Amino acid sequence: MGRLCYIVDDKMLCGIIRDQLMARIGLDKYQVSFEKDGVRQMTFVGCSMEGNILINMNAIDDDHLGYWIKLCLDFNPLTKSNQNRK
Repeated sequence: MGRLCYIVDDKMLCGIIRDQLMARIGLDKYQVSFEKDGVRQMTFVGCSMEGNILINMNAIDDDHLGYWIKLCLDFNPLTKSNQNRK
């Protein structure tokens, strides 16, 4: 990622990119997440990264941070490990 990244069970959970929280929340919560303040679609090299969102840090207080981290933690067991990647 090139930025601060948090890993749980050898899988990326979330990260910090400039002034945004990058959250891996999965497709189930993806569309509804855009109803929250400060949320936008994550893209990488011009491609949509569905299931991953960016949240402006100005829109996050302690309660909201807990909400986003919980969504990431709920999705984490459903993802594959990156342990073998090099």
